[in-house]
Amino acid sequence: MTQRLLLLEPPGQPLASLILFTGGEGTLKLSDGGQLRAGAGNFLVRTRQRWAGQGFQVAVVDAPSDHPDNISRNDFRSSAEHAADMAVVIDELRRRADVPVWLVGTSRGTTSAAAIGIRLQTRVAGLVLTSTINHDRGNVAAMDLSQLTLPVLLVQHRHDQCKESLPANVQPVLDGLLKARPRALLEFDGGQDRGDPCQAWAAHGYNGIEDEVISRSRPGSNSISPELGLAVVIRGRAIGSHAQGWSWCVQSYTTVTMALAGLTVSVVLVMDAGI
Repeated sequence: MTQRLLLLEPPGQPLASLILFTGGEGTLKLSDGGQLRAGAGNFLVRTRQRWAGQGFQVAVVDAPSDHPDNISRNDFRSSAEHAADMAVVIDELRRRADVPVWLVGTSRGTTSAAAIGIRLQTRVAGLVLTSTINHDRGNVAAMDLSQLTLPVLLVQHRHDQCKESLPANVQPVLDGLLKARPRALLEFDGGQDRGDPCQAWAAHGYNGIEDEVISRSRPGSNSISPELGLAVVIRGRAIGSHAQGWSWCVQSYTTVTMALAGLTVSVVLVMDAGI
């Protein structure tokens, strides 16, 4: 089995490592040269460079070679197999930088992040779940969230009209996080709402407010800090901006293949990113 991921590294020591889980079918179809052939518009995928610009080592994971077309099928996102694949990725990120590893998911990617967080919480620092699946297949509220003792931040657009992640249904997810410390719900307004309500350019994908969402929801922000003891609901339009003046110029790509714990992992590594 081969697990590919797009790796972005900031200059210097990262603040933390982030594993980003895309929604939908969970596929990027990464080429050997690091080109995205699927999923480029997804909220987390299209903002990956902005997350790296905040000082994080960022890994955007593709579907594994034994589930190349759809990891949302047959509950693979919630499986022990998926968690085992990501355990190898976590080990590799820690080998590259001895910093905490956070799982960040959006839409159906929240099913992956939450399920893996439950299975691997001794190896994970916390979770950020944006547009959390709270209905039907992959419902995060139906998981045994009471096992989680990690920090968990739920991020929600107040006008998300996707039936799988409606704001009205997020409370059961928050209520299930009985032991998560801290736990918080961060709500946003504004932006543009275009097209299919469950796709990237609708409110579901934080279209037009990406910088605000990242600056408020990134690990280390005030929205998810150790001082938050219980659930906090932050309402209204998010304020704040990301650091100005970032530039991102990918000068070359390189493909690295590693054998870890009996599993071959192909990493598409972004090199010489000038930030």
